[in-house]
Amino acid sequence: MSEENKAVDRRWFDEVWNKGNVSAFPELVSRDLVVHNPPVGIPGNFDGIQQSISIHRAGFPDLHFDIDAQVAEGDQVATLWTAAGTHLGEWVGYPPSGKTVNVQGMSLQTYRDGKLTELWLGVDMLDWFQQLGLVQL
Repeated sequence: MSEENKAVDRRWFDEVWNKGNVSAFPELVSRDLVVHNPPVGIPGNFDGIQQSISIHRAGFPDLHFDIDAQVAEGDQVATLWTAAGTHLGEWVGYPPSGKTVNVQGMSLQTYRDGKLTELWLGVDMLDWFQQLGLVQL
């Protein structure tokens, strides 16, 4: 089961995030999805994660995730990834800057019956904002 879940997880990143293929979303994500730590202002459910993907892809149309490492056990997959994209559209209220971001993150997903049912996400958003010049330290 672990290898099958890793394959679904890779497809989640490739189809939904990298290609922006929203038609694959219902095939890969349970309507009962629980996102344990959603972005601020985004519901932690199926509709919320769709909204978050749309927001990110609108702001960074070339957004691409590379999977750096994956570990799976039972119905859970832990993925270390790198995301890169160019800020070419409005994103969370900020106008396009033309700057490129390159950040690492980690996610822990639970899959049941071939669909994503739970998601924990860890992203250094401070680094993301710094790379865009939106935060100075």
